[in-house]
Amino acid sequence: MNIINVHIHLIRNELRQANSKIIELQPTGELHFYDYYHYVYLLDKLGLSHEIKSVLPYMRKSIRDDQIMHIKRSQEHMATCFELLYCERQRKINDIKSEIERMNRYQEKDGNLYLNLYIQLKELMPKSVKVNLAIIKMVANNNIAINDYRRIVNVLADCNRVVIAQLSNDDKVRMNYKDTYTKALEKIA
Repeated sequence: MNIINVHIHLIRNELRQANSKIIELQPTGELHFYDYYHYVYLLDKLGLSHEIKSVLPYMRKSIRDDQIMHIKRSQEHMATCFELLYCERQRKINDIKSEIERMNRYQEKDGNLYLNLYIQLKELMPKSVKVNLAIIKMVANNNIAINDYRRIVNVLADCNRVVIAQLSNDDKVRMNYKDTYTKALEKIA
């Protein structure tokens, strides 16, 4: 597995390359615990949480009984902590998505509330193109009374960095991304 190249792409904010490389790496066989841990860590950082669940059992199985007890306990602790954080993040994400669905069902159209819920999702899933695009489109296509302009400008700038890093130029042209982002910036100006 070439996990190091994926990590280098992530550090360089080359998210599209990191995503494509990590999806190519299907960890199978007998890998070391730290290889699995590094793999799930990168999946987490890239926002590929749906992939994590399938790798966690392999990570657990890779903890060997025939090693020094301190190392084994350390690995068990690392795995447990990662799993707990992962489960807690997934619970929070599901709660926010449920609230958004509830608001959609009852047609509650409080733009600030929607925006704040999506910003909470972004904090939990910072590299999600879907969430970042949703925030940009929401600001661009709605008249939202912005309470904290500086915060929204920073959120939009970060969303833009994620979208630019992950979408190809063809995708951005096809969805008219540049105009949408410009319109979002004009709405808050």
